[in-house]
Amino acid sequence: MKTRRKQCPFIPSKICVNLDSTSRRFWWKPKASEGRFIAWKAWDKLCLPKCQGGLGFKKAKEFNSALLSKLAWMVASERKIICMDILRAKYKVNHDWLHSDPYKSASPTWRAIENTKKLIVKGACYLIGDGSSINVWSDPWVPTLQGFKPTPKDEHHNQIPLTVSQLFNASSYCWNSRLILEMFDTASARAILSLPLPRIPKQDKLIWIPDAKGQFSIKSAYRTVVEHGSCPNQPVAWMKLWKARLPERIKLLLWRIGAGCLPTKENLITRLIHIDSTCTLCKSFSESYMHLFFECPIARVIWFSACWGYRADISSLQIEEDLIRLILEPPCSSLPASEQWLASLNMALVVDEIWSLRNQVLYQEAQVDIPKSTQSVQHKFLEYSKLLVGKQPNVAPACPTTWSPPPLGWIKVNVDAAISSSHVALGVIARNHKGDVIKAWARCIPICSSLQVEAAALLWAVELASREQWLQVIFEGDAKACLDPLSSPTSTPDWSISTYISNIFHFSACFPFVKFCWVRRLCNAAAHEVAKFALTSLRSFSFCSGNIPPVIESDCKVDYPPFVSFDV
Repeated sequence: MKTRRKQCPFIPSKICVNLDSTSRRFWWKPKASEGRFIAWKAWDKLCLPKCQGGLGFKKAKEFNSALLSKLAWMVASERKIICMDILRAKYKVNHDWLHSDPYKSASPTWRAIENTKKLIVKGACYLIGDGSSINVWSDPWVPTLQGFKPTPKDEHHNQIPLTVSQLFNASSYCWNSRLILEMFDTASARAILSLPLPRIPKQDKLIWIPDAKGQFSIKSAYRTVVEHGSCPNQPVAWMKLWKARLPERIKLLLWRIGAGCLPTKENLITRLIHIDSTCTLCKSFSESYMHLFFECPIARVIWFSACWGYRADISSLQIEEDLIRLILEPPCSSLPASEQWLASLNMALVVDEIWSLRNQVLYQEAQVDIPKSTQSVQHKFLEYSKLLVGKQPNVAPACPTTWSPPPLGWIKVNVDAAISSSHVALGVIARNHKGDVIKAWARCIPICSSLQVEAAALLWAVELASREQWLQVIFEGDAKACLDPLSSPTSTPDWSISTYISNIFHFSACFPFVKFCWVRRLCNAAAHEVAKFALTSLRSFSFCSGNIPPVIESDCKVDYPPFVSFDV
C-alpha cells in the first residue's frame, strides 16, 4: 500500500474494503485479529454522524475521495501555490475545467484528481463580484437553484455568449430586471433578482456552498460524498448525550444501550441459539435491558441506596432510548439548573455499576455485594464530580433585558425583520439619548432566508442613517450572525450574507463614529413591532417623531429605562 500511495494518491476499492473491515473488527473485537465476532450495528450505521445516532466513523473509500477533492478544489479555485500552478500549466487547465473532459494522457495523480471533479461540482458556486468572469450558462452562480445554474426562458437563449456582468445596469450597478425577465424562466429570474450585488466591484470568487463560511474543508467534502446533510429530528437527543458532562466511557455505554447494542442475554439469544437467558443477578427472569437495569430486585436496591433514594420500580420506561432521556433529564431533581448535571452523573454511574456487577458475576464468578456496589458508585461520583466540574462551559456575561438609550449626542438605530409564510418586512427605528423616537421606517421585500432578511434590514438601516447624515450612530439588532462579523474583524460571515456585510462596511465608512452591537430580542422589541406593523399592512412607510403609530409608541414606552446613562 505504501508503494501505491507514492505512485498514486487514489486507494483502490479493495484496499478500502479491507481498511473498513479491519476498523470494524477492531471496534467489535479489539483483542483478536482472527475469528468470528458479533457486529451489533451495521457499519453504515456506525458511520452516521453522532447527531444521527452513529459514531462518526469514516468510510475509507469516501474519505479518500474527500482527501483528493481538496486538490481538485485548489485547482478549480486557482489557489496561488507553485505546485498548483505547475499542474494547471501542464494540463492546460481553463476556466471551465470542472465541466471539461478529462485529459487523456495524464499521470495517475492527475487522473485521481479529475475523478473528484463530480464531487466539487456538487458544492462549488461563484460569489458575484464584478461578474465579468462568470459565464451565465456554463458556470454555477445562483446558489438557490438546482445545479446553481439558471434556466433560459427560450432554449435558443443559452446559445448567446453572456457573462453575469452583462445583466447589470451599468449606471446604477444593480440588476437589469427587464433583461433578466426576458432571458430566464420565472423561478430563475426570481432567484437572480434576490442576489445582492456588491457596491464596490471586486473579483468573482468560487465558494463552497456546503460550508457556512464558503470555505472548502475535507470534513464538509466527506459529508457531501456520503450525503450527510443537517441532522434531522431524532427520537433521542444524541448530541446532548455526547456533550453531557459524563465520563467518555460511560457515554459510550449509554450509546450502546440506546442503540440496542448492549449484549444482554436477551439480545444475545437473537444471535446465538443455545444460551440461557436468565438474569445473571437475580436468576429469576429473562435478562432484557429493562429487567437488568430497572426490574431486577438487586438493581432496584442499588438505585435506591446509591442514587438519592430513586425508585426504579416506578420508572415508566419502554424502549432503550427512554433510559438516555431519563439520565439526560433527571426527574424530580431538587438541584438548581446549573447543577442538574450532577444528578445525570449519579444516574449514569448507577447504570455503569449495574452493568459492571453483572459482568463480574457472569465472567469472574463474583458474588453480589450491594454495599460494595453502593460505595463504589459514591466514590466514583465524588471523583468524577471534582474532575468534570472544570468542564463547565464558560458562562456568558449577563446581557441587559431592556433597551438602553445611547450616550448624549449619539443616535441608536434598532433593526429587525418580521417574516410570514409569504411576505417579509424590515423595520428600523432611531432614538436619541432621551429615548425619544426620531424616525421609524419599514418596507416589504421579496421573501428570502431569515439570515439574509436580517442582513438586508441592517444594510437598509445603515443606508438610511447615511442619508440622514448622522455622525455618531449605534446600530443594534438581535441577529448575532450578522452583527458579529461587523463588530469583530476576525469573524468570517456566512457566505449567504457576505455581500451584505461588505456593503454595510462600505456605507458605514461615511460615519465618523459608528458601532454595531448585538442585543437580545427583548431589547429589540420596538424595531420588531415596526416590522410587524408593515407586515400586517403590506406597505412601506416612514414616520417622524410627531406621527408615530400608537402601537409602536406604546412599545417604545415600555423600553424607557428607569434612568439615563451618559457613559459611552
